[in-house]
Amino acid sequence: MALIVISLFTSAVPTLDAWTLYLVNNGNEYTYESGPHPSGAKARTDYTNVYGSPNVLPMAMFAVGGTTDEKSNVYAPISTNEEYDCLGVFVSPPLDGYQTIATTNTFTFAAKAGGYMASYKPAVEVNVAFSCQLYLWRESWEDTKYLAISPRANEWIIKDNPFSSSMAWDGDAVVKVYEAGSAIDYANFTTPEVFMNAKSGASDTAVDAGGMNGILYINRGDRLVIEPQAYLTDQLTAEGAPESVTLYYNKSDTYLTSSDVAQLEFVPHIYRFVDTLGAEITETIGSVPPHTGSPDGNVVTRVIYGGMFSTVTAVSEIRFEGWPSISADDSVIEQWKNSFIRFQVPNITGTVKTSVYVADRGTTTQTQYLRFLPQISSWTFTGPGGLEVQEPIGANWHYDDDIATFTATVYGAGFMYNSLISFDHGGITCDNYNYDQIPGTLTCRVAVGLSAGDGQNYMRVKSAEDGIFSVRGESPDENSAEVVIAPRPIIDYFSPQMRAGGVISSITVLGSNFDSNTHAKFIIPGEEYGGIAVEQITVVSVGKLELWTNIMSTATASKNWRLILWKDNGGYADSVIDAASKLEVSEIMNITAMNISGSRPNNHIGQNASGVTVRVYGSGFETNAVDAWFGEDVDGDSVTVTAVDTYGDRVDISVTVDSNCPTGLWDLHLENENNGSSFVLLSSVTVNPMPQISTITLPVFKQMGERAQVEFNITGQDFVEEYMEFNFIYNSIPLENDEIKALLISTAGASEINATVQVYDGCTTGDVDFRVTNKDQGRSNLIEDAFRINKRPVFTSLSQTSLGQGVSGTSIKAYGSNFQNGCYLDFGNGISTTSYSFITSTAILVTVDVDDYAVTGFRDVTIYNPDEGYDTRESYLNVTNRPEVDYITPDIRAVGVTGSTITVLGNGAYFQSGIEVWFSTSGVTGYPKEPRVGTGTIYMSGNPASILELRNITIAADAPVGNYYIVTQNPDDGFAISNTAVLEISPQPTLDSELVVNGSAITNQLGKGASEIILKIYGGGFESGLGEDDIYFGVRDSSITIQSVSWKASSRIEVTVSIATNTLIGGCSVQITNPESGGSVT
Repeated sequence: MALIVISLFTSAVPTLDAWTLYLVNNGNEYTYESGPHPSGAKARTDYTNVYGSPNVLPMAMFAVGGTTDEKSNVYAPISTNEEYDCLGVFVSPPLDGYQTIATTNTFTFAAKAGGYMASYKPAVEVNVAFSCQLYLWRESWEDTKYLAISPRANEWIIKDNPFSSSMAWDGDAVVKVYEAGSAIDYANFTTPEVFMNAKSGASDTAVDAGGMNGILYINRGDRLVIEPQAYLTDQLTAEGAPESVTLYYNKSDTYLTSSDVAQLEFVPHIYRFVDTLGAEITETIGSVPPHTGSPDGNVVTRVIYGGMFSTVTAVSEIRFEGWPSISADDSVIEQWKNSFIRFQVPNITGTVKTSVYVADRGTTTQTQYLRFLPQISSWTFTGPGGLEVQEPIGANWHYDDDIATFTATVYGAGFMYNSLISFDHGGITCDNYNYDQIPGTLTCRVAVGLSAGDGQNYMRVKSAEDGIFSVRGESPDENSAEVVIAPRPIIDYFSPQMRAGGVISSITVLGSNFDSNTHAKFIIPGEEYGGIAVEQITVVSVGKLELWTNIMSTATASKNWRLILWKDNGGYADSVIDAASKLEVSEIMNITAMNISGSRPNNHIGQNASGVTVRVYGSGFETNAVDAWFGEDVDGDSVTVTAVDTYGDRVDISVTVDSNCPTGLWDLHLENENNGSSFVLLSSVTVNPMPQISTITLPVFKQMGERAQVEFNITGQDFVEEYMEFNFIYNSIPLENDEIKALLISTAGASEINATVQVYDGCTTGDVDFRVTNKDQGRSNLIEDAFRINKRPVFTSLSQTSLGQGVSGTSIKAYGSNFQNGCYLDFGNGISTTSYSFITSTAILVTVDVDDYAVTGFRDVTIYNPDEGYDTRESYLNVTNRPEVDYITPDIRAVGVTGSTITVLGNGAYFQSGIEVWFSTSGVTGYPKEPRVGTGTIYMSGNPASILELRNITIAADAPVGNYYIVTQNPDDGFAISNTAVLEISPQPTLDSELVVNGSAITNQLGKGASEIILKIYGGGFESGLGEDDIYFGVRDSSITIQSVSWKASSRIEVTVSIATNTLIGGCSVQITNPESGGSVT
């Protein structure tokens, strides 16, 4: 068992971070909340309020040198949940590393000789008990500082031996009862022991504490922490003060050791660096000797806290690697104590390994990094040409017209190679460093950019990267430069952004930070300035400027003019950077020609003109951004511009002229909307009087049908014949020329118009308005509902589509739609309409005659409404040749003839199937028909045919004898009468009773076998063409042979016959048939 004797230490020194209690179990460390909890724990979990004030524990952890015995403050009870109260917290010097506290170790705590603990006399009986707790204080330079405790199996408190045999203590926390008024002093008391392992049995000098269940490993710099505790009742002392316990201790730096036990090793150790306010630091500024910019210099004091620094000896020292050490007896060492050293920081640069060498112990503390920061004591700014740059400095600082830089010269200490200068608020860049005069002087080039913040802006010097700290060290606020950055003017927008040379106008600038010190100009980077002069600046408000600007005619035409605003402090605004905007100086407007499209002369325009295009040619026109007006731009009774369109070198101006616009010469003005360039064409347009309509006369009435061609007569005034136009309007929409158009317009002076108007198919129908337009596009007054335009008739069909020549009185129906009462049909030449009857709007009836010699073939038929709208069926009606007869054969028939055939030959193949034929004695009308001269059955070998046969005709016996005309009528009513009588109706031949046999004694008798006997037959109507076949002798005809027939006269014929020998005797009849007329007699 190792016995460790430790003196008690205390001090009142600076506050540190809050401390955390950790548990150690089986080599693992846990936070109190998550560690293995023994039963009945009485350990504290928060050491930040041990005495009712924050961070008191750290204040008790540093030994204070001295030799005088002193007592601690009166520790009044401060209740905890377990009713234990802390009498003090005492710490050991730093321990060396690689040591352990095992379960076999026993610790004995002893006060300095002469030290004692005592209680005040209690006024009544009091219950008093004392105990101690042991912690290991872990601390590492880079790690969190914390306490560690080894938990016990039964309770947290490490129980001590009683201070004397008169005090009873057991594991159940039973304490001795003291009598009231008796003082108890414990001087030179027996050293209490704490056993770390479980002990068997109990006695007055040892109590089973349950033992540790793990080994505590010691790191270099760890310290043991002892917390004595008292358990007191809530009674007052005899003096009337609250019951309390006072702990006396010795302040000397010596401590008791025992030669017969192993000792823990204690070593010098640096715990932290602290500034004058007690705050822990890892970096500091150094003391600065007097120099340029800091004639008095400055002294910086810092404190090293640690332990085992021993007493001051000449050879002890603070060591700075790479820099001179400071001896313990140097004047810059203000205090050298066992637990702290107060010293004046030398003028050192960079990050330095720092340690303390303790001479009487012959050893050195561990090395800790301490960074020495740069610091600024004064500075100057120098601009181009060596001119001093005065603060405040405008953001986006410029020199003249270029984004310029100035040189910053910084004086101070701690500057090193690769140090940088920075500004807290950004927007300011530094480069081109000069390190020739470090560590006291540093220069660089500075550019104050757009985003430099307004107001105070710390300029700092940053140390070089050292590989130790993750970020560069930089000069603290109090050792940095406070540079004032003035707000620069800012351009949000300006308008107009286009102007032409020769234009003087106001340009409005919107933005912020404008004041009376704001200046303005326009530049093209890289070019000589000039051409645009800002002649006056009016500050309307902090956010608005008016620039009266003269864009001279010599200004470069370019889109790259920038608006520049600046202030006296160099704050600078660029319209391209701020608002991505430029001023375009464009070409000056110039006009070379002008005409009025559609007007004659081309610079004339009439009153009441609408939608007229005035066309201007030239250059410098802005695309779709040209304003135009006439005269002084008056609103009423004027020439009004309704639209302006640009086409490169041409501007089209749409114009409407009021009906009361003053006539005469007018000026035309043009001006670009953006660049302001303008041009005036003086007296360029002549306004003429508008035409006036008084009356309109049409031949019939004021209606026109589609396809109609109508004659107009209009009276009025101020008509101009040349290029005059008629305007027809329906529901305010003009009708197009492919709907209705004036084909011919002529004037009789300025007061009368005669014209022919054509209405086309598809023309809009209904009531239309009308006006005339002169050649100068002046329009007349509008005549509302001047005409009605009707749909044309639609002609679909005829009841008969073929008519022959010669037709007379044939009725034909025409069918369709949109027929008007009074409409008529036009069949063309040779066909006349003899009557007309309106049935409905879809049908009419007409009676027609066709001339005998009307042109044959298909022809157009047109129906006309009274409004002259019409419709035509082209090649619709076929006029056929009349069935004219050339001759007939035979051309003679005798009355009473039946069953014969007459062949009719025409003048062409004009006989149609279904033709009607009759004979008439009238060669003029063909009527009346002679019903007693029949035509039998009509036969045709083709259709049409040029020949027909009248078969099986019958000539009545009572048919009048004489000459007859033949009449033919085709089904299409083609009608013809033979030019001459073609058929003769003759009487039947007759026989006298006398028949003479030449040479016969009996004149009417012949004998058998007679040969070549002449028979003389007397009668009437004999045809000269009689022959052997025309004479028949009845039943004996086969035995009587006719050798010849000789016609002597129509009243006598001679027939030579021979009689056969076998001829029957008796009477014999004679039948004579005329060969042409077919008349016969017996």
